[in-house]
Amino acid sequence: LLDGVSHVELNGTRPYEMGIEVSEASLRRYGLSFSDVSNAIAGSSLNVPAGVIRAHGGDIQIQTRNQAYTADGTQVMLRDVAEIRDGFDDWSVFAQFNGKPAVFLDLSITENPDIVASAREVEAYIERTRDILPAGMTLEVWRDMSTLYESRLNLLLENAITGLLLVFVVLMLFLRPVLAAWVCVGIATAFAGAVWLLPYAGVSVNMISLFAFLLVLGIVVDDAIIVGESIYTRHQHGLKGTSSAVSGAKMVATPVFLAVISTMIFFAPMMAVPGAMGTVTFAIPVVVILCLLFSLIESLLILPSHLSHLKPERESKNPLLRKLTHARQKVADSLDWFADRVYLRYLTRMLEHKLATLAGFAVAFLLSLGVFIGGWLIVSFMPMVPSDYLEARVTLPEGTPFHETTRIMRQVESAALGLDQDEELTGGSEEDLIEGIQTWAWGE
Repeated sequence: LLDGVSHVELNGTRPYEMGIEVSEASLRRYGLSFSDVSNAIAGSSLNVPAGVIRAHGGDIQIQTRNQAYTADGTQVMLRDVAEIRDGFDDWSVFAQFNGKPAVFLDLSITENPDIVASAREVEAYIERTRDILPAGMTLEVWRDMSTLYESRLNLLLENAITGLLLVFVVLMLFLRPVLAAWVCVGIATAFAGAVWLLPYAGVSVNMISLFAFLLVLGIVVDDAIIVGESIYTRHQHGLKGTSSAVSGAKMVATPVFLAVISTMIFFAPMMAVPGAMGTVTFAIPVVVILCLLFSLIESLLILPSHLSHLKPERESKNPLLRKLTHARQKVADSLDWFADRVYLRYLTRMLEHKLATLAGFAVAFLLSLGVFIGGWLIVSFMPMVPSDYLEARVTLPEGTPFHETTRIMRQVESAALGLDQDEELTGGSEEDLIEGIQTWAWGE
């Protein structure tokens, strides 16, 4: 096997089979029955399960193999009473790739998976063997899952960078630029800490864990923003250095701690989901809990230490920076005006009329339940999502001739190729909509 490839499965071909055709005349000549031959073969050709080895890279099935490829009776050789054919299973299969006969090799990785490196190793192998293959034979890569993995990874990086930039810009409109920078550094630190501990939790960077990082991205941002804004507020009220950092962190420590812990508790039961679904989704709670844990440590311990060194803000000598400072001050004053004149007034009224407030929220909750129970909200546990691959399965009635099966297969293939001519699907683009077609048919 190539480096990085753990298992190769051959598809699109008939499975190997050893056929034994027993001669009735030979059985009579030796005074044997068909059961005697069958029992002799079964008794000397056994594959028996012997247990499982649970390793870090996966479970290893153990079997005691006593598969016989030559067999004999006690006195009579099998070849004396039967004709033995070492060939293929007696069923029909026909596989094509882009209209040409094909055999498919499914490559998988189980130990120390690195799908990108493995894909590159396979591509390098194809390039090395391209010139030595027989005439008319080619090797092509199809359904390369590393491209999907890389696209998901790029999506995570783009979202993270875009999110950090948006956080920085928004915070800079209300707070000091240096404080906004430290908050963004804290968010990145929380993700780095989670990635650091993932191997020790038995989780790799895969499609599921990348989804979890995308999921928790918006949650991690809140902690650092809340603590940073609180410290900045204490700084504006006259406290300096360590005093402003400690006071600001203490003011919001309890709600931040409870918010993070409650979210961690919500995701924790997913770690105990049994079966195959639990194995697949195990990475989600691990990533979320680790990110939230490091976010909590960073926002309550590390970030205040950095912000304790904030010096009093001075007016810059640069005209551009002065204009930016004045614009930031106007935005901050507008927010303070909204908080004092609008938000505080309505909040006071709601607190004065507690029963009406609770009744309003209760009505909103019941309305949301009504939307769900009434079927207005569509629920799908495994929703259909866009994919790069379109799959069609055609099941024919039992007894259909195989030539009819292959005819229908070619008809479906021809229809798929015709999608490139559909302007409604292509949108007038000259780029091919269909990059490749994998088809196969099988039957008795």
